[in-house]
Amino acid sequence: MCKPNVDVYHTNDRLKIEKFLQTNELIISKDTNWLGSGMYFWDNLSNAKYWKDEKLRKNETTDIKIIKGKIFLEKLLDLTDEETVRYIDGIWSFISKFSEIQKMKIEKAELGRKLDVIFDFYKALSSQEFNYNVIKCLGSYRKNLMESLDLFSESNLTISNKIIYSVKENTCISKFEIINEGGKSE
Repeated sequence: MCKPNVDVYHTNDRLKIEKFLQTNELIISKDTNWLGSGMYFWDNLSNAKYWKDEKLRKNETTDIKIIKGKIFLEKLLDLTDEETVRYIDGIWSFISKFSEIQKMKIEKAELGRKLDVIFDFYKALSSQEFNYNVIKCLGSYRKNLMESLDLFSESNLTISNKIIYSVKENTCISKFEIINEGGKSE
């Protein structure tokens, strides 16, 4: 039987990419705004190229590589689904009442910090009830190219929303390789 999976892309410094390919150790983002700690992936090459350009623009590094591989979605926390979002919001409402959480003063904090607290809470309980290792969301970027394209000028379609995955464990990743700008293996 085939596991549910998706092809994904990641952009990062060449040395970090090479270490990831050798050790399978996730390149953990310290993000607090989007989806918290995890390794971030996009569902298409254009988004990976966008982040490569952003890293170059911000002078984070000059030697950047893009990798392509698979992530398994058996334990997916899908924040593109309204019911799931309401479920997670209810969990946050419950957890945020604990005095330890209130001391952290994160009731108005970024989503990523809140998600990290939720994951840490269930991990401390060793709970199988909250057993996710990938988070999926739609991120809204400012630029919508489709408005300027004649074919899409009168449509409701947008590409300003991007599918983003945050992987929490390396057990759900497979078959990564460095690719070139055209999407082919290097």
